[in-house]
Amino acid sequence: MPRPRNKVPSYLLHPRSGQARVRINGRDVYLGPFGSAKSKEAYARLIAEQFSKEGDESLPLRQGEAVSIAALIVKYDDFAQAYYTKDGRPTDERYRIKAACSPLLRLYARWRQSSNARFRSAFHEREQC
Repeated sequence: MPRPRNKVPSYLLHPRSGQARVRINGRDVYLGPFGSAKSKEAYARLIAEQFSKEGDESLPLRQGEAVSIAALIVKYDDFAQAYYTKDGRPTDERYRIKAACSPLLRLYARWRQSSNARFRSAFHEREQC
């Protein structure tokens, strides 16, 4: 039985140049000095772009539009309400996810009245259950 292929391209050193590289679709992409923050960031971006599904936007955005962490969490919570249930009742997994999202909100969420009012009422109200 053959060894299964690794679907995620590796972050590699090009020995002669000292550059970090990744091979995507048979093409080497050089990322900058091996081990540098810049090259690791470029690698993460390329991998994310490679594995994102084109045309499958569950949170559609216009070109150049940003989305807040709070908006993403509300969108995920809407999904979790339906997915993490058993016999019509929410499972403990939803509450664990909420606990994991709380530090994200404290660190990165921008509290704007208009865009996050739904989040504040929905997320914190559900959290107290």
